[in-house]
This record gives sequence, C-alpha cells and structure tokens, in this order.
Amino acid sequence: MEKIRLFLKQHFFNLMSYITIGFPFAAYKFLAGDAIRNIYKTQWAMTLFYLFFIWAIIDLLFNLYDMIKVIQTGRKPKYVCILDYIAKKNEKGIQIKGIGEALDLFLSFAIVGILVGWNLLSNLSPGYIIIWNIATAINVLGSGIVRVAYVIVNNKKEE
Repeated sequence: MEKIRLFLKQHFFNLMSYITIGFPFAAYKFLAGDAIRNIYKTQWAMTLFYLFFIWAIIDLLFNLYDMIKVIQTGRKPKYVCILDYIAKKNEKGIQIKGIGEALDLFLSFAIVGILVGWNLLSNLSPGYIIIWNIATAINVLGSGIVRVAYVIVNNKKEE
C-alpha cells in the first residue's frame, strides 16, 4: 500500500492536471475561436480564430510533452503553457512567480464563462458541442477526483 501511496504522490497529481486541466483548456481556446468565427463571419473573426487555434495547439503540445516527461522522469517540466513560457522568459514576468499559469487559468475560465453566460455555445460548428461537453465533464469530474485522491494520499491511517 505504501508503494501505491508513493507512486500517487509522485505522479498522479501532475498527470491528472494535464488530463483534467491542460487538455480541456486547450479545447476551450479552440472552441472560443470557432464561436467567434461563426458569430461574426468577418476577416478579423477569422484572424481571431487562427490566433485561438494556434494558442490551443501550442498549449496542447506543451501538455502532451509535459505529460510524457512526467511519465518518463517523474518530474514536472519547466513550462505548462505558452503564457507560462512567455512569463518565465520575460524578466518582469519571472518576478511574479506563477503569473503565466494564473493568467492562462483566468483566461480559460473567462472563455467558459463568456460562452456559457452569454449563451454562445449554439454558435459552435456542428459537432463541436460534443468536444465542449467532453472537455467540461473531464474538467469538472477531474477536480473532484483530484480532491478526493489528495485527501486519501495525504491522510495516513492513525495507528
């Protein structure tokens, strides 16, 4: 049982963060671009779509790379998303530890809030609501799973 506890402490939470946060957030970014493109149907909307698409792909690749790195080495990589990378490469950004990840988290939740709050999900391309629903289910259920696992892993049975 102690080996399982040690494995979970070392790997589980990092791996779950990629699956339940990184991948869904990349999906939200792409889907936000798709909604913008479908709502406005202008050249600037297409430009925004491509910017959101590139942002989503870069973050997806960061998360895939990071997940593989955690599995191979057991260590969390240096960068988790493009905003984290930019912040850590910028002299001012590095002075505010975690600002890149925090901005990415805020913007990802802002995307969710705007698309849901302003009832814009119907503007997604056909079939994309399935991606939205899967990403949201993984993100929400993942939060609960990670919290329960954290409590189990970090509470030793009193003897």
